[in-house]
Amino acid sequence: MRIGHGYDVHAFGEGDSLILGGVRIPFNHSFVAHSDGDVLTHALIDSVLGALGRGDIGTHYPDTDIKYLNCSSLDLLSEVFLLMERDGYAVGNIDITIVAQRLRTIGRTHVCASIGHFILEECVCVLHIYTHTAYVCHLV
Repeated sequence: MRIGHGYDVHAFGEGDSLILGGVRIPFNHSFVAHSDGDVLTHALIDSVLGALGRGDIGTHYPDTDIKYLNCSSLDLLSEVFLLMERDGYAVGNIDITIVAQRLRTIGRTHVCASIGHFILEECVCVLHIYTHTAYVCHLV
């Protein structure tokens, strides 16, 4: 068994929605990011890569590469899960905590379902959402 820890944070910028776990959420700001800024998926990618001993999201998907400009983080997650499968591993469970400022209520099931197609059926996905002064996502 391997355990990884993922963490991601993005500042607010101009825009009209946020993406969390592949779900677009109407909001009065967007995340400033090279890709779609999905902090949940970025943290999950870092967690999996860390557990595999394969570096971090910036190593595999640098923000200096135009190829990843505005890309879907779920596409990146799909690539990382292929690496994990090739290495002979699978996710057992995921516990996600998002600390957020002014996040509108979203369904836990909806966000978990958007990343669920990457994860085996027996995987447990737990999502905790708290309000705070910024958006932060931790994964172990």
